[in-house]
Amino acid sequence: MLFRSGQRVKKGMVAVSPDLEKKGLKMGTTINIKGKGTYIVADRTSKRLKRTIDIYMHSHKNAVKFGKKYEYAIFL
Repeated sequence: MLFRSGQRVKKGMVAVSPDLEKKGLKMGTTINIKGKGTYIVADRTSKRLKRTIDIYMHSHKNAVKFGKKYEYAIFL
């Protein structure tokens, strides 16, 4: 599977909503999500999503276990 950026999907990559991309979270930007780690922006989510960062998970089971979180992200 590939991200929009052309990179293979792998751990440590995220997709951001278009509104966050307009605020500076461009492809290749490194961000730190409080308590979760450091990630690289490699894709964009659907236009309908706002203020959203989608973290790649290896499996659906892991994603469901992780759940939906409300956290802060810091541009690095």
